[in-house]
Amino acid sequence: LAIFIDGMDFSFHYFNQRFEELFGYTRAELGRLGLLDLVYDADREMIQKNHHNRFHDLEAPTHFEFRGVRKDQSVVHLEVDVVELRSDGKLMATRGYLWDVTRRVQSERAIQESEERYRSLVENFIDIVFIASLHWDVLYANPAFNRITGFSFDEINEHSIDKTFVHPDDFEMCERMMNDVIQKDLLYSD
Repeated sequence: LAIFIDGMDFSFHYFNQRFEELFGYTRAELGRLGLLDLVYDADREMIQKNHHNRFHDLEAPTHFEFRGVRKDQSVVHLEVDVVELRSDGKLMATRGYLWDVTRRVQSERAIQESEERYRSLVENFIDIVFIASLHWDVLYANPAFNRITGFSFDEINEHSIDKTFVHPDDFEMCERMMNDVIQKDLLYSD
């Protein structure tokens, strides 16, 4: 856990060893820097506003995320909890607790990109793709469903995937597959 204390002018009053390690600076180098020197350019305005508001007794978040810049210029995603340090009711400094959440942010971004690629693939697929509940209710249908069947998604929702959408010759096989899914917890992709 990286910990720092800074004043109204963003100068450091204290930082622990983990803070040094997180940003890659020595104690002496950090002594010549202020908090804003470690903040990613696009996040500086937010940090300045939060800091200004806090020191002027205006509303400011105590828990938020921002991006920092390490000595090697790599970007680190940070989550911070800010505690006000007061003396006789006056805010003298803030103490920040920093967590490196870079891996989490990168994982979330990768998942989002994967979901977007999957969604794009499914939305543009020429064949029907749908998701149904175990009770045959349609939860999702791609645009091909409408193009091929003529049913809108709203119309699909009025029915279940039973004999309305399944050809009579295929219904018994579909029903058997659905029962297998329910009984054996199987997934079919055919």
